[in-house]
Amino acid sequence: MEIIELIKAVQHEYQTSALVISHDMKLARHAAERIAILLEGKCYATGTWQELSTSKDPIFAHFLTKRSWPTALPTISN
Repeated sequence: MEIIELIKAVQHEYQTSALVISHDMKLARHAAERIAILLEGKCYATGTWQELSTSKDPIFAHFLTKRSWPTALPTISN
């Protein structure tokens, strides 16, 4: 997790934010204060790791724990 430590050090030293795009939920959990989950190219949800990981939403379960993909995906409106 050296990259996470580097990102946090740069943020602290320069008082900046970082946008990290990753499929690695372990990295996201440790590197981010807030997480956005994209589905079909749109923002499906945002929140802290704690907020998202305690949700009963099957989409979150898939992204956060690698469980089986739900059989019926929700429709995302424009």
